[in-house]
Parts: sequence; C-alpha cells; structure tokens
Amino acid sequence: MGTSTLSDNLTAARAICDYAYNAGLNLVINLGTWFPSDWQGKVQFLNESKYLYGDKFLNCYYDDEPAGTEIDYNWTGTFREK
Repeated sequence: MGTSTLSDNLTAARAICDYAYNAGLNLVINLGTWFPSDWQGKVQFLNESKYLYGDKFLNCYYDDEPAGTEIDYNWTGTFREK
C-alpha cells in the first residue's frame, strides 16, 4: 500500500538505505502517501538519497497504484454473504 510506518520514519528509512547501499544493493525508496504536512521532508530525503547512493539509487515510489487499495485491502467481514 502507499503508506507505511517506515515511510514516515525517515531516520529508520535512512538507516535501512545505508545498510542496503553498503551491502551493494540497489535502492527504490517508498515515500509513502502524499500529505502536505510531511511532503517537503520526504522530497529532501529523496534528493539526499540521489546524492548519497549514486548509481545504486534507482527510483522512488509513492502513493499507490490505481485501485491498489481496492485490490490489496482485506475485505473479509466488510461484505458478508447471505
């Protein structure tokens, strides 16, 4: 889904990115869902990541794909069979 606890904890996200980079892995960063209150910090995180990780930084991901919630959500109990 487009939002996660990790994408809102940029300190933890940076530590994980550093670990992956030092292990020689490529990175795709999940920036979570767009909220005006925290987006500036996430854009800063993205720009710093491009600089810090160079060729290992492949791209970023944010929000969710169209209909992602509808497909991914656990609907058990929402719709009950009669």
